Amino acid sequence: MENELTLSKPKKSETNEPPYRISLQVTSALLCLVVAVVMLLQFGQDKLLIKKEKFLSYEEACSSGSFTSLKDLHRFVTQNITTYYGEMDKDQFINSYYWKAKPVLMKGSAKNWKSLSHWTDDYLVKNFYDTKFYVDLRKHHFTVNTVRTKMNLGRFLNNYKKKEWYLDSMTNEHRFIDMMDVPKYLNISGIFTKNEEGVADFFHNLYLSSGNTDSPLHFDGYSNLLTVLDGRKEWILAEPTEALKLRMDEWTDHPNLSPMNVTDFNVLDFPELCNVTWYRAVLDPGDTLFVPDLHPHHVYSPPGRNLAVGMWFNVPQYNEDLYEMGFYEEGEEEGRGIPIAKQVSLFLEHVKTRKHPCELTDCSPIPGGSSTLRTLLYNNGEQYSRDTDVPPPQTFSIQLATSGEQATSGEQTTSGGQTREVNGICFGTGLPGSSIENVYINTLMALNMGYKVVDTAAMYGNEIEIGSAVRDSKWTRRAVTVITKFEHSKLKGEDIFTETVAEIESSLERLKIEYIDIL
Repeated sequence: MENELTLSKPKKSETNEPPYRISLQVTSALLCLVVAVVMLLQFGQDKLLIKKEKFLSYEEACSSGSFTSLKDLHRFVTQNITTYYGEMDKDQFINSYYWKAKPVLMKGSAKNWKSLSHWTDDYLVKNFYDTKFYVDLRKHHFTVNTVRTKMNLGRFLNNYKKKEWYLDSMTNEHRFIDMMDVPKYLNISGIFTKNEEGVADFFHNLYLSSGNTDSPLHFDGYSNLLTVLDGRKEWILAEPTEALKLRMDEWTDHPNLSPMNVTDFNVLDFPELCNVTWYRAVLDPGDTLFVPDLHPHHVYSPPGRNLAVGMWFNVPQYNEDLYEMGFYEEGEEEGRGIPIAKQVSLFLEHVKTRKHPCELTDCSPIPGGSSTLRTLLYNNGEQYSRDTDVPPPQTFSIQLATSGEQATSGEQTTSGGQTREVNGICFGTGLPGSSIENVYINTLMALNMGYKVVDTAAMYGNEIEIGSAVRDSKWTRRAVTVITKFEHSKLKGEDIFTETVAEIESSLERLKIEYIDIL
């Protein structure tokens, strides 16, 4: 009876429920309340931790050693780049981004491209098996030269999923551009400056790997429209002025590239890294990112098949304007390129003062539209390929310098029987210990940065690569001065003139150019 009294039995007038049922209900309610409070506290703690990590400052990340690679840095970047959904019209693209050199991510802008669904490995093997591309033989960039080789696409596709290979290659090969879609905002008659041969100052790049790739920390000398066709690419990028904080004057492989080992570095070696304002852009299939030149960036591709195309170009009269501003006149250290501070300063000045593109070129739509890149890039759809088509051999005249004569910068030299000025810093290619695999890409990048004088020699064993770089560069043949040499021991003395001509013809055969400027 005493036990029954402890249940606080209610009066019959208040309820007809048995007393033990009320105790069970109260106990259950209390248990539910306790569980709810515990879950709420746990949820709040998790949310707090997530929020804390998401908004962790660069300074906190650096001081705590939260990252030792740029891939890790990506998760601390909270500011997204300007994002547009869908495909822009040409006026908005030109006025707001192209002319003003402002980056923009266009989500879903290429969702209707045929290449998005058609360019499977089987399709590429069927159509481009024997087409040759340059391939990096590792996926991550280090502070030493990345080994590159040229191989046909069939061999690459048969091996890239089990090898540390990354196809990163320029290709204006005509069958590719016949199948490449054209964004509507580029469907403009004069959007690219064309040289005297009618070829646009434009490059088309193909990127293909099995993912888990790191780019170097760098900036480019061309504006780029990068479109992802398969997989994902994660970018962080910064304004041009931030390049001064990233030690890019201390390049190792080539100019405009930070000496940072992006996969393993000590933040103490880059004290200004945490003071950089970074922006983030994540590209999925069908997304396009417009990145103007001189914007420092790093790109990481997660594991899995990763396919993208890049379109490289600049505003009309860009190089001519920079020449007038003195962009290419100064090299503080011979062979070390143009100082970063000068590049950034003149670039920003040019962006502020340059004319609107439509004042310099025809911005009207191409009549009937442009279904592929061919009609956009080449006059009358000519089938001209920088990768595979070499101009036919031409007759040439030779003028031998008399004893003691030497051509130097600013003097007159002969080419094809005509005289012209030779100006600019010379890019030497006979560095001791340099690998032949890197000669082509380093020379091509130097030319596209602004070098217009290239020195080689038969004894260097790289004339084939130098000739390819000259043909593939943004310059016309006449704009580049090619210097080569041969050893006196090659001359037997029986008929020096005939023997000299034979050596020149051998160099021309290797270079596959119409003439040699200086011998």
